[in-house]
Amino acid sequence: MKEDYIKRINNIFLFIDEHLDQELNLETLAAIGFYSPFHMHRIFKAITSETLNEYITRKRVEKTAAVLLHQREVSVSELSLQHGANSGYIDHPIPF
Repeated sequence: MKEDYIKRINNIFLFIDEHLDQELNLETLAAIGFYSPFHMHRIFKAITSETLNEYITRKRVEKTAAVLLHQREVSVSELSLQHGANSGYIDHPIPF
């Protein structure tokens, strides 16, 4: 993979990490990396083996889990919302 691709994707990784508590979408992240949304999706998947949504969800779960380990008095729902989870999933969980 070209060094330019890796540098641009690393800028996207940094942006995602710094903005996990905000709404993140393909169009915004593609613009940060100077890609078209289609090309961004393809390149991101090739580098990470995950779709953009899978990557963002995983990073949010990891961040929430790390905080939960150190702040046990905070509820999982509250932490999830603080780290970018959609309230619809929390308010209306799917039964297992």
